[in-house]
Amino acid sequence: MTTGGTGRSGTDHFRKAVAELGGTLLIDGIAMRPGHPAVLAELPDGRFVLGLPGNPLAAMMALFTVGGPLLAALGHGRLADVGEVPCGSMIDADPGRTRLMPFKLVYGLASPSQHAGPGMMRGLAGADGVMVVPPHGVQMGELVPAFPLPWGKPLPASKAAEDKPRKAPVRTAKKPPAGPVDWSALDA
Repeated sequence: MTTGGTGRSGTDHFRKAVAELGGTLLIDGIAMRPGHPAVLAELPDGRFVLGLPGNPLAAMMALFTVGGPLLAALGHGRLADVGEVPCGSMIDADPGRTRLMPFKLVYGLASPSQHAGPGMMRGLAGADGVMVVPPHGVQMGELVPAFPLPWGKPLPASKAAEDKPRKAPVRTAKKPPAGPVDWSALDA
């Protein structure tokens, strides 16, 4: 596992090093932010090399989405289930990009963490999990896929998810709470 050097500039040498070792790129970038320049390669002897981006939050997101499943598969382990949480704010569309956003649960709603740029770890440190925001964005109260942090608690089962019929994969948006919401806990 490496960090940095997975971009496509003249100073990024991960791909060249893998090629010189006779390796094969299995994943050469992911349509997600942060973490898009993640790379997974296999060497001729069967070993895997995971190239994580150089920015800390981007590296963690790539580790969660590529490294975690790889290590679980190699060790016959199990990953935490991806759940759904009601989003605590409207998140605008960003066509072509799935966004991974650390969130804090505030009054049962998943509110995007502050300080969550690709080079920042502060937002992740205080987060309850990571939302997987689709390219079309999310409306306030809408259920959004999410996963817990490896060092944190499991995600609570949302009331809307429990009420959904088991056989119907249709998503229903949960209505936001009536009245003003106190967001002051986000600064804590």
